[in-house]
Amino acid sequence: MAAPLNEERFWKEMTEGKLVKLMKNYYKDLVDLNEENKYSEIDWYIPSLNTFIEYKGRNDSYPGYYIEKPKWEALIQKENGWYLNSTPTEKLIYWNIPQLDWDPVWVERLLPETTEFGEPIKVLKTITTLYPYQGEQFHYHLLY
Repeated sequence: MAAPLNEERFWKEMTEGKLVKLMKNYYKDLVDLNEENKYSEIDWYIPSLNTFIEYKGRNDSYPGYYIEKPKWEALIQKENGWYLNSTPTEKLIYWNIPQLDWDPVWVERLLPETTEFGEPIKVLKTITTLYPYQGEQFHYHLLY
């Protein structure tokens, strides 16, 4: 696949379904954990990297990105637990949660229960914010 002509638009319109297809082209052993449980705290597993990944697609870029406490807790238990975000600016950025040298500050916010299924219902969620300087750029050009 050739690199997109408009990368910002390409990443702004990225969905989990599109990214998993791109990832499976490069990581042939990627396991989509959502096939068994669409509400799984972790989306994918790549055995060749011994890496578990929770993915979040963002339509816009922000100074920081929320991660919910249950997702953090699931990822921190893994040797390699990535929180992977796609954004128009950072393209693909990830944080290897178990390797972060940082104590999260947890806050409660009224946020949409889900961003994928119908009209948003707001619920109280415990979250922390991850910042791009804490993460690493994923070599997304490998996926084209």
